Amino acid sequence: MIRGEFRVALAFWVALAVASTPCGARDLSLTDAEGLLAAHNRELRAARRTVESAEAQRLIAGARPNPTFSINSSEINRNPGIGGGPLGQKHIDTVFRIDQPFERGDKRELRLDVASGLQKAAENDSLDVLRQQLAALRAAYFDLKQVQEKVVVLADTAQLFTGTLAAAQARLKAGDLAPADVAKVQVDYERAQNEARAVRAELVRAQFALGYMIGAEASAGELRATDPWPRSSRQSSRAPMCWPRRPESRRRRSSAISPRPSVAGTSPSALNTSTFQAAFPSTRSASASRSRCSPVTIFRATSRRLRSTAMPRSTLWSARAPSLASSCAAPRAT
Repeated sequence: MIRGEFRVALAFWVALAVASTPCGARDLSLTDAEGLLAAHNRELRAARRTVESAEAQRLIAGARPNPTFSINSSEINRNPGIGGGPLGQKHIDTVFRIDQPFERGDKRELRLDVASGLQKAAENDSLDVLRQQLAALRAAYFDLKQVQEKVVVLADTAQLFTGTLAAAQARLKAGDLAPADVAKVQVDYERAQNEARAVRAELVRAQFALGYMIGAEASAGELRATDPWPRSSRQSSRAPMCWPRRPESRRRRSSAISPRPSVAGTSPSALNTSTFQAAFPSTRSASASRSRCSPVTIFRATSRRLRSTAMPRSTLWSARAPSLASSCAAPRAT
């Protein structure tokens, strides 16, 4: 039985590894690399898990409190006996209690508002991670392309020095060249071979850097950049992105203007509790009662001061918007 479960688990992990390994990634274009980045990059996966965690926290914040049922038995006397017979003849005081909290003061809405702000911040953070990873991927891709061209150039140079050294040795045998000149050619030949070996090691490092970005470390030695170099333009037609529109700015703004959980959860009249209680004492009479508990506000001045100093989010953003717009519209100093 254990061996069968182990085989099933082993088959599952093998299938998962095959599915996660990119196929046919020897000749890699930049578009294919971006697709593999979105599917296999570890930083993007961690950012997506953070967004999912924020969504789960929002669901938790919207959950309403559940009632609590409790039973309490006291004054138990074993002399009359606790065997068979009706419950009224037993010397046991039993209390059945149901507690149901009722939230007031928009406490649930405030929790949802906080969770929504944190969720938006996590989404903007994931967009910022995507932007950074795309920039790093393009840099790694064209670094690999540059190293590939260096490998070709230095390999040709080493091949030319091989022919030069062979010709110099032939001239040395014929007595047409001095041994010192042949030694100089030998030094240049060894230098060219050393540079060719160094650039091959640099090629391996560039391949593994790109393979880590796209999650293809197993086949990183087979990666080869095939896209041409991008066209260079002195003046870009696109205007620079205003900094309030950047993902990290939106994330910080969402975190800043969201209400704090400590302030949102400390309203003096935010929670009422209704209690239904049924008592069965040792006598034949039974009683039932219902109570309602409300918090008493003692520090009224403190709560008023908190409410007066709290600025609404719309007022806060409308106060910041003109300064942000003016800073974005200001021309850059050359």
